[in-house]
Amino acid sequence: MSNSTSNLDYSEFTDIERERLTLCACMKGHVGYERVMSMLLKPIHFSDPRHKIIFEAIKNAYSKSQKVTALELLDELEIMGKADSIGGLPYVLEVSGVTTSAANAESDAGKVKELAIKRGLLGYWNVVVEGLSDKSKSSTDIISDGIDFLSKAGEASKRSKIYTMKELVQIGKEDIADKLNQRAKGKGLTTGYSGIDRKIGGLRSMLVEVAGLPSMGKTDMILNFARKMADKDIPVGIISAEMNEAEMI
Repeated sequence: MSNSTSNLDYSEFTDIERERLTLCACMKGHVGYERVMSMLLKPIHFSDPRHKIIFEAIKNAYSKSQKVTALELLDELEIMGKADSIGGLPYVLEVSGVTTSAANAESDAGKVKELAIKRGLLGYWNVVVEGLSDKSKSSTDIISDGIDFLSKAGEASKRSKIYTMKELVQIGKEDIADKLNQRAKGKGLTTGYSGIDRKIGGLRSMLVEVAGLPSMGKTDMILNFARKMADKDIPVGIISAEMNEAEMI
């Protein structure tokens, strides 16, 4: 049996530009950095060796400052003795100059991590093929090696993070500022209520929870949001587990 591992193509599961976007988002302030870190991203998730080093340097720099500029990142890389290996200041400026925002940080980081996991799964196939090519290995050995590899890949996909209240308050403040900035640029859908829009920056692609005591008018308010958006020809869908069509009119 011929070994076909040389035919495995990892390039399909790499996105160098997305990795740059993720690194740049980390340098857009505390909100961008925290959103990336909320995905439990690690240096190993980056396919480009330079990006593994830069991400580690950004983490080190953030332990000393609330914001990391290109020069601060370069200083940290020099402390690590890795500045030359990633291309020095020119490449730092290239990464930090990518056009992105903190609002896209989680999405980009999630994609980087997803691709890393898929590369891991391709590596699993590599383990299996190599095992089948090794005549000294039994099927049990091959299965055991595969399970061990997958368990490590599974660890890379776990997501959880514990925040202190101080961190949450800071993230909340900066997130609100980011929403308002996005709203000022025309981003986000209006609720139809200018006061609410000013506070939350409009509705964007996120889960918005409306909470309150029973009979306080939560459903009426949401229906008003939907009606006002529909009046502006914005497609709206309503799913209700407690009201029929007539009650929602």
